[in-house]
Amino acid sequence: DNPENYDNKRLNFDGYMCSARKAGKDHYAVGRVGMNCCADDMVFLGIPSTGPSFKKLDSTKNERKWGNITGVIHLKYESNGEIESLKMKVESFTEKEKPKDPIVYFN
Repeated sequence: DNPENYDNKRLNFDGYMCSARKAGKDHYAVGRVGMNCCADDMVFLGIPSTGPSFKKLDSTKNERKWGNITGVIHLKYESNGEIESLKMKVESFTEKEKPKDPIVYFN
């Protein structure tokens, strides 16, 4: 909610740094897995991202790593002022052991 509150803000959190290759193009994101009500409801809550830390990942294997992520959120606006997209410029990533329960709960 309210992505405009995060424009140009630095965030630091524990989560996944992910990569994927689709149609010959590499895609990167950071985020966490969240569960709203039950296990069938789990989804990756990710932010498309850029930054040199992603060179540690093999996108051909859809690789992901758990760790501490620091970066700045940037919003891109359409000409009418609506938010077109949200991205994170990852400044640093420190790999660490995944906790026993890495899921975000909304209750």
